[in-house]
Amino acid sequence: MEKEYKSLSYFKLYKNDFRFETQLLSNEQKGAYIELLIYMSDNGGYIKNDHKIIKKITKISQKKFSDIAKNLVKKRGFLVHPELRLRIKKQRAVSVIRAKIGSEGGQANAKAKGVAKGKQLLKHKEKEKEKEVKEDKAKALSEKKPKEGSLEKLCLEDIQTWLDGKRALGRYHDIDEKEHLEYFKSWCIASDKRYKNYSAAFRNSFEWSTAIKKGDYHAETFRPANKPGKAQEARRAIQEAMFG
Repeated sequence: MEKEYKSLSYFKLYKNDFRFETQLLSNEQKGAYIELLIYMSDNGGYIKNDHKIIKKITKISQKKFSDIAKNLVKKRGFLVHPELRLRIKKQRAVSVIRAKIGSEGGQANAKAKGVAKGKQLLKHKEKEKEKEVKEDKAKALSEKKPKEGSLEKLCLEDIQTWLDGKRALGRYHDIDEKEHLEYFKSWCIASDKRYKNYSAAFRNSFEWSTAIKKGDYHAETFRPANKPGKAQEARRAIQEAMFG
């Protein structure tokens, strides 16, 4: 009769059963019986019914072993311990179940880690995509912004035809366009204002209440950063001082 399973690292020894089985045995025989049970636990609860093998394991004579053999059953040339065999079967079944659970648990953990890693990778890709979208938007906005230097290139020639037409209609005769151009440029720089068309923005600025008037020699007192209405107050104060 061959081994049916791999040997176990331990086996259960029930003290009450052991005491009942060994109550008539000497201490030497009890020690031999334990060695025999250890051997049999590694071999499915069997041992070959060969005294040479038994003596090699138990280190006792055949006569002394005969008292131990009363706890064993002869079966096809082997000695069997029925209770030990049953315990081994149960113990191995539990070990198989635990191994299976452990394997499934390991697979579940691996799967969970894989899912977590997949989510992390997906999140990273989404962030990268979001970053690309933001960069594309920023690039599109930057392309719409006026080119550097367009404000510096702004000059009266850009609006001269328009200004002549307005003055032919009787408008903006009191505006000092040269002073107002410098004021407009300073205001754009100070306020970080940017326009796609600076010429159009400059034309619109002629409607500002702070547009530089001809004859305002103290214009610096009411240039950018003055609140609406301050320019008129400054002009009025100058006129009162000059003409009473």
